[in-house]
Amino acid sequence: MNIDHFLNPTFMVGVAFLLLCIMLAKPGWNMLIAKLEEHRQEVSLEFQKIDQILKEAQDRLEYAEVILERFETKKESFLQHIEQHSIQLEKTFQKELSNKETWENARFHTQCDTLLKAWKKEANQRFMKELNIHLGTLLHQDMVRYAKLNNSVFSQFLKERSS
Repeated sequence: MNIDHFLNPTFMVGVAFLLLCIMLAKPGWNMLIAKLEEHRQEVSLEFQKIDQILKEAQDRLEYAEVILERFETKKESFLQHIEQHSIQLEKTFQKELSNKETWENARFHTQCDTLLKAWKKEANQRFMKELNIHLGTLLHQDMVRYAKLNNSVFSQFLKERSS
């Protein structure tokens, strides 16, 4: 740049105009700067409030993460407890089922034995009754034959004696 540029009348008029504007605007400029400073302080307070809220939110987030970790730990512990309880219940159920099957099996055998004894007793009684009836019939038939034979022998004896 050359010094001729600074001495140029257009440049000088521009600088004079700029200085005039600055001089005329100075009272309003101070008020604008005061308002900007006031606005800057308000914005600064808002940022401080926002920073405080953000810090509180981060603290709450950390607290929530701690609670979540505790919950996860308790959940895992509870799930393990439930799983162990489920396994224990299954074992108990299997044992009770086995005991019930054993008991029912024993009950069935007892009932079968009781029924078999009752059937044997009833069959024995029927057999004895039928045997007695059959023996009675045979005895009756033998008595009838004996009586006929005795009658025949006695008749023959009488015939022989009479002859």
